[in-house]
Amino acid sequence: MIDEGLIRKALTSEVKNVHDPRCFSVLLPLISLKEGYGLLYEVRSQNISQGGEVSFPGGRVEKGESAYESALREAKEELGIKIEDILPLGQSDYYENESIRIDAFVAILKDSAWQKYPFAKNEVSSLFVVPLTELLTLESKSYDLKGKIDKGLNPHFPFAKIPQGEDYHWKGMNKRILFYDLGEDRPMIWGLTAILTEGFLKKLRQYALM
Repeated sequence: MIDEGLIRKALTSEVKNVHDPRCFSVLLPLISLKEGYGLLYEVRSQNISQGGEVSFPGGRVEKGESAYESALREAKEELGIKIEDILPLGQSDYYENESIRIDAFVAILKDSAWQKYPFAKNEVSSLFVVPLTELLTLESKSYDLKGKIDKGLNPHFPFAKIPQGEDYHWKGMNKRILFYDLGEDRPMIWGLTAILTEGFLKKLRQYALM
């Protein structure tokens, strides 16, 4: 079983404060389940950018706060929970390109009754949890997206499983997109959220095998 001790060992405990105007941060929230821990995901409200997509709580780092403080604030605002009910475990990873840097932190939410969270409905339409034991058995799939959005150029890309399908607004082209398929009854985890999920799972696998 993946317990708190193993998760702590897999993470970076020394959080670095990166002062960068491109900086965003997210929190990977863990919920205590009968079978160990599960990752809590949000489905973004249709009223905001990237509506309908799966994400973690997060946003831009504001002036005067660290990336870690930003992740806690965003989780508080989006999930409707108290900061003192968030137990930090460490930093998982970061993602960076020429336009943004996103720092990812992992924490246990002390209140495991996530179904009752008074989340911000203007930003979040729903929540769901995936057990770590399940995620660790899944294999991610990646697809190269080439040229314009056209099934003829991208015959194997799963357009039907993402919001807006072929009409999705892409920021740049010729990229590799990562997916975790949870089946027909749950939303697809893809894009940056899948990348951050994969980074965390890789660390867990590494320490679970030691």
